[in-house]
Amino acid sequence: RLLGADESMSLLSRVRLGVMLQLIEGVTQTTVNELMLLVQPAHAQRVIGRNMSQSERRSARATLVRERLGGAS
Repeated sequence: RLLGADESMSLLSRVRLGVMLQLIEGVTQTTVNELMLLVQPAHAQRVIGRNMSQSERRSARATLVRERLGGAS
């Protein structure tokens, strides 16, 4: 599973709207806001704790978002 930074921001913006409109339950606006910051390339590398290639960041970003939003592994 791969997720680019631009795609992440677009999808998280939609999730954020769903949370604000109370269409999505079980996810807080704070969680979505944090993810919008953490999916940025430098922040993703800092969370993982090492420098990564673009493809490694895309994979790590997908895992991070899935874990924080409570998705299946």
